[in-house]
Amino acid sequence: MPAQAITDAQLRDLEQKGWKKEGETIQKTFPFDQTGGKSPFLKGLEFIERIAPLAEEANHHPDIVFTYNRVAISLTTHDKGMLTQKDYDLALKIDSVFK
Repeated sequence: MPAQAITDAQLRDLEQKGWKKEGETIQKTFPFDQTGGKSPFLKGLEFIERIAPLAEEANHHPDIVFTYNRVAISLTTHDKGMLTQKDYDLALKIDSVFK
C-alpha cells in the first residue's frame, strides 16, 4: 500500500502543537527542567526510552538529537522522500508521551 502524503490540515495541526516543517521533515524540540527531583538529562533520556517502543511498533524511526536539557525529534518518511501519514501519527504519539 503506497504511503499517503500528509495533508495540509494535518500539517497545520502539527504546527499548532509546536512542530515545524523544514524541507521534507517535521521537527520539534522538547525541553526538560530540574523540577521533580530529576535532572533534565535523566528526564530527556527517560523520554527517549518511552518513545522508542512507539517508533519500533510503527516501524518508523525518528532522528533524535539529545543534549543535557533538550530532545530534538525530526520525522520524515525516508523511503518516500516526503512527509506521510506515518509521520503525523508518530508525532501525535510522541506528543502524548511528553505531557
